[in-house]
Amino acid sequence: DQSQGIHITTQVTAHEEVPTWSPDGTQIAFERLSKDEVCTLFVVPSMGGPEIEVGSCGDYIINYFDWSADGKSLITSDQASAAAGNGLPLALLDLATGKKQGLQ
Repeated sequence: DQSQGIHITTQVTAHEEVPTWSPDGTQIAFERLSKDEVCTLFVVPSMGGPEIEVGSCGDYIINYFDWSADGKSLITSDQASAAAGNGLPLALLDLATGKKQGLQ
């Protein structure tokens, strides 16, 4: 039989994009762009379940992110540092604590 698609997020009226699987395949990180163009980064279980808001995307057009090898963090562009005129550095976003640490 064919597999059936499932909708794993709750905000069907928002624009959701850039789904990125965790290394073990149990979670998906994605961006959600609201109607007022506020971009937020979320993580959701890959088979559906509660969404976890993990931070702001800043400029959704140039927001980059990927999973760390252990699946406990996201490597993301540091939009706050970019707004301060420091280019677009990368930061490690710890999913358990929500803390960002700049990468050298």
